[in-house]
Amino acid sequence: MNGSGEKLKIVYIIGTLIPGGAERHLIELMKSLDRSEFHPIVYCMNDKGVLAEQVEAMSIQVKPFGYKTDPTDSIGVKIKKVIRLILDLRKSLRKDRPQIVHSYLFWPNTFGTIAAKLAGIRFTITSRRSLGLFKNGRPMMQRIENAINLLTDVITVNSQEVLNDTVRREKYVRDKLALVYNGVDLNKFSTSPGMREVWKRELKIPADHLVITNVANLALCKGHVEFLEAAAELLKSNPKLTFLLIGRDRGMLDSLTDLARELKISNNVQFLGGCNNVEEILNTSDIQVLSSYEEGFSNAILEGMAVSLPMVVTNVGGNAEAVIDGYNGFVVPPKNSIALAKAMSRLIEDVGLRQTMGWRGRTRAESLFGLQAMADSYRSLYLELMDKGRIASYAGKGAQYESG
Repeated sequence: MNGSGEKLKIVYIIGTLIPGGAERHLIELMKSLDRSEFHPIVYCMNDKGVLAEQVEAMSIQVKPFGYKTDPTDSIGVKIKKVIRLILDLRKSLRKDRPQIVHSYLFWPNTFGTIAAKLAGIRFTITSRRSLGLFKNGRPMMQRIENAINLLTDVITVNSQEVLNDTVRREKYVRDKLALVYNGVDLNKFSTSPGMREVWKRELKIPADHLVITNVANLALCKGHVEFLEAAAELLKSNPKLTFLLIGRDRGMLDSLTDLARELKISNNVQFLGGCNNVEEILNTSDIQVLSSYEEGFSNAILEGMAVSLPMVVTNVGGNAEAVIDGYNGFVVPPKNSIALAKAMSRLIEDVGLRQTMGWRGRTRAESLFGLQAMADSYRSLYLELMDKGRIASYAGKGAQYESG
């Protein structure tokens, strides 16, 4: 609560509420905040998105702003749309009068911060959820981000590697960086042995098959090509394997389907699309793989750890901060199907190792990456900001602050 005893009102600004890492993180954060202290509202710059129902079911208002661009738009039309969006955001913020505006992802960070300042909002928080590789070769985007950094009070990051990347790339971040790890719902994502055979039958997976699952949207940077190449290598010596790919199509589904056909592994591969029951499918699995070329701090890894799965992940972003190589899984170089196959093979061949690493992963998730620890860290961040107007002195559980 603020000094007057009223609830602290926070407006969260995001593009839309569709299944994705930032969106799922935001929903879990709002679910975990004490509603006797906080009054969250969500602004979606575009449409509400399919996950909006979950948010509204928590009696949290979701406001869409209908901002959309078209490749055929002229520069003039694009500028007019941006100005209209910022003015609409400003008008709504003046009406809602939050104490804090907390935005997620590049364009919401940009437009949300500008609108908040124009509306006279006291504090703004922006976020970095991944490495800034998308800005490579786009110097204007970095200049925009640097300018927004001058206006924002706190910049949250979700891994040490993202923090380091932010310091390397950006200006005006000194005493503004806040590291708060993602959290996973340890009750929702937990071992449920009874579901294993149910979902094997549902997915028509042979009872004697080991199941290896990759949870990531089907985008080039997620490394599904190497994952399928590794699958093909493993199937040469062990045909009793099924590979599940969970994630929305980001332009790669057709080419990945063709690749599976070319590799002659289509009968052992299932593309499940975006799923709302990931925790149930993970309980069908024996091993989880994340083959990305880049990451911030993956929710998918934490979910697999919480379900007691041994992990095979690439050494990018914050992956190695969650998975300790040789302890609760294996960390391998990115873009290396041979290394992926070797790591998976060790787990396929050793049930004891799978069980031990899975148990260690669950224990690690419980001690470091629980949802409540994340929510407590954000609570402390918000209250510290309201109390002192800055966060440099803060050192709360599960979070750390560093100067950049």
